[in-house]
Amino acid sequence: MKTTVLTILIGLCAAFLAREAVAAERGLLPLQPQQLLVALPKTREGWVLKKSIASNDADEWLVSKAERLFELPPRNRGEKPALARFSIIDTAKQGALLERFENFAPGQVTEGVEALTVDGMPAFRSVYGSRVKLQVLVYERFVLGVLLKNQEQDALKDWLRLVEIGQLRGPASNSKFVRRPEEVTIVKIDELDPEKAYSYSLSMSR
Repeated sequence: MKTTVLTILIGLCAAFLAREAVAAERGLLPLQPQQLLVALPKTREGWVLKKSIASNDADEWLVSKAERLFELPPRNRGEKPALARFSIIDTAKQGALLERFENFAPGQVTEGVEALTVDGMPAFRSVYGSRVKLQVLVYERFVLGVLLKNQEQDALKDWLRLVEIGQLRGPASNSKFVRRPEEVTIVKIDELDPEKAYSYSLSMSR
C-alpha cells in the first residue's frame, strides 16, 4: 500500500514539474526597447538630458528596458545639481520585479517605504533626505522607476505629468503569447551617442 501511494505521489510531482516546464517555455513578447522610450519624459525647460538609452536582454525569459536621466545645473557655486532619472522595464509579466507587488496593501509603510496608488496603479515611494524614489506597476507588466535628487518636495507630481504611460497601452495590448524563441536579437540604443549602439544575435536554446 505504501509503495502504491509513493508511486502516485511521484507521478503527481512529475506531472506538476512537467506543466511548470512547459509554462516556462511560453510567455509574452516584451516591447522593443525603442517603444519604451516614448513613454519617458522627453525634455523640460532648464534641464539637460544627460542619458537616453534602451536595451533588451534574455535569461529565463525576455526583458526590455529604457532609461532617461536629466540634470539641472546648480544656480550657485557649491550647490549640487538636481537630478531626475526615469526608467521603465517591460517584464512581460514575468520575473522577480513583480514579486514586490504581490499582496499589495495601499497605506502600508514598511521600513520607510510607503505603499500607495498613482492614478490607480500600485506604487511604492520612499523619501531619504533630498532623494525621492518611486516605483509603479503599470498595466500589470511595466515597472516605472523614478529617482529624484535635490529637488522640492512637490517636484514628483510635476515630473509625473511628463510621463506618457498611455503610449504603452496600445502596443502592450498587441503583445503576442509565444513559445520561447531559439534565437533573439539583443540591441542597445543610445540616443545621445549612437556610436555606442549595438546589436547581436543570442541563442536561447537550452
